[in-house]
Amino acid sequence: LTVRLDDGRKGRARAEDRARWVDHGQGKEPPSPWHHGRDEACREFRRVVESRPEDWQAVVSAFERIPKPSRREFGLMIVYYAKRGDKHHARATFENMRARGIEPNAFVFTRL
Repeated sequence: LTVRLDDGRKGRARAEDRARWVDHGQGKEPPSPWHHGRDEACREFRRVVESRPEDWQAVVSAFERIPKPSRREFGLMIVYYAKRGDKHHARATFENMRARGIEPNAFVFTRL
């Protein structure tokens, strides 16, 4: 059994790497063109949901343009259907989310 005292080098090295990563702008930009396009589609979806909730066709088409929706986008779509009182589409969206392997959280269950 060998016991070594921590002199803080490992923690400092991690903190320096993290600071260097943040300072160079990494973490602010998507790492690839695919991620950039996905982030744009997600922002457009949120913009349509907030600005034109009465136009359900625009909301649904904006959601469908997202290449790989995350739990957040699925949750927003379920909330949208819940506000409209459309329980069948909300449930279908929920099942679609689970079929893609995305586990729902408490927020999604509550809205459903």
